[in-house]
Amino acid sequence: MKKIAAVFLSFFCMNMYGAVIENNRTATIDKTTSYIKYHLSNPLHSWDGICKVVDGNVEYDEKKFQITKVTITAKVASFDSKNKLRDERMLAITNAQAYPEVKFISTLVKDNGNAVIVDGIITFHGISKPITLTASEVFLNKRKIITGKFVLLLTDFNVKRPSLLLMKTENEMNMSFLVDIPMQ
Repeated sequence: MKKIAAVFLSFFCMNMYGAVIENNRTATIDKTTSYIKYHLSNPLHSWDGICKVVDGNVEYDEKKFQITKVTITAKVASFDSKNKLRDERMLAITNAQAYPEVKFISTLVKDNGNAVIVDGIITFHGISKPITLTASEVFLNKRKIITGKFVLLLTDFNVKRPSLLLMKTENEMNMSFLVDIPMQ
């Protein structure tokens, strides 16, 4: 009787494990439509920079189309504020040669079909910090479009706040993103 129970339990566990593996798929983020933006300001003016070279992968349950894991990378040198001198200064301040990427890796994803709450680790300027992102999502034509906002503090990542005419930039860097995920 014990052997029959052990065989049944093994078969049941293998089927459960197989079902979990079978339902998970990986999708590559659409680089032509995804982006990350930053917004900075100082007392004299504000500006935005955008990175349209966003790399990443998303794991999802193909039956429920729910995201289970996210990895996103953006090259610091790819952010464009439409001002070459400002961009060059930002590359120097962020030491982009030593720390060429900003990276986010999820540790927990809660996807209910309308919103995604993602806990993860963001690495910027060589420093990794935990962060929670809340984003909206729309599922259309087998594509999941995720948009959201969050705030990074430059001082949390040991980034010197840029200044103009001795006036320092605000510490808050307001971030926004759109991630377009084709799901087959």
